[in-house]
Amino acid sequence: MDKNTANLRGLIIRKYLHQLDTADAIRLHNAIEESYTVRKMDSAFKEFILTKKTKRRIPYDQMDHLFVEYLDQKQKETKAQVTRIGVAATIAIVVACTTIGVMQNRKTSVSKTLAKNAIVITDVNGNQFAFRGDTTLQVKDGNYVISNNTLNLTTTPLACLKSIKVPNQLTFNVVLPDGSSVQMNSGSEITLNENFTKLRTVEYNGEGYFKIAQNDKAPFHVTCRNAAIQVLGTSFNVNTYHANPVVSLITGAIRVNSSNDTHTLQPGTQSVILPDGKQLLQESDSEDVISWTNGIVKFQNAPLSEIIEQVTNWYDYDLQIADNAKNLKLTTSVNKNNSLISFISSLKNTQQLDYTQEGNTIKIYKK
Repeated sequence: MDKNTANLRGLIIRKYLHQLDTADAIRLHNAIEESYTVRKMDSAFKEFILTKKTKRRIPYDQMDHLFVEYLDQKQKETKAQVTRIGVAATIAIVVACTTIGVMQNRKTSVSKTLAKNAIVITDVNGNQFAFRGDTTLQVKDGNYVISNNTLNLTTTPLACLKSIKVPNQLTFNVVLPDGSSVQMNSGSEITLNENFTKLRTVEYNGEGYFKIAQNDKAPFHVTCRNAAIQVLGTSFNVNTYHANPVVSLITGAIRVNSSNDTHTLQPGTQSVILPDGKQLLQESDSEDVISWTNGIVKFQNAPLSEIIEQVTNWYDYDLQIADNAKNLKLTTSVNKNNSLISFISSLKNTQQLDYTQEGNTIKIYKK
């Protein structure tokens, strides 16, 4: 038996029994993000728990053995279905095409053929709904109404929702069932705990500005790459765009846990999570940190490579930087409402930079 697989299986079991410490929670989160196999195993254990009610009936020391048997049985069932897949798939394609045509005639936005640059909602069964702009999505337990680029989960069903993914060039707002809100930047994804009403826990990737509704009896938890954040009632910004995630506190107080460090932040400070699990504490300008929510992002003495990495999320261009310009540090700002060419031209006018453009590709280099 693969020792690493067995260890990950143990982490998954402890996750659903709420027995993970911070370091193991981060390790499992990263494994699920990076491996389709681990994601499938996590999903399978969820089914196993619900089907067998193992949390109540099976002692912990027997759970792994029975889970392995469950996985083996699932694999046998999958193989038994292979001979029927060809015919079923053909029928499904015909039905899907017909259904999509009907849905389009009804002017709904439900679609499993994900549109390019669409916001995507995924339910707990893996069904996906793609949309752009205000609309109403028909889901199992009712409707999701998207209005003013916002999904308000205080007035719509939560039970079937798993995640929301925002593509490059778009932003999106979510009001969670407890009244907390998240403003999601381009290229971001939020995944909700399936029991969110009792355990206020989400996973986040990308950049988001959180405003948390206070509840002293149920702290709010955000897990992002290499860090776990605990809050009671506050507002803060999470940015995992770059190699070192940054958590910036705007109001209130939060505790940031990483694999080798723990810090409680005060307003106007931020924690940079380093690869070794340590945290680097810095002062931050709250207005600059959340300026992106108004379409403006400010950079203070930042490498050009870091600036372009973030700008790439907003524009439909292939941006390339010559090696001699990547480490050039700039203090500048970008207005997302202006064209990319306008920003690139401003760099050319104020710094030792120039660029060439061929179609959708822009190459930036040092003069």
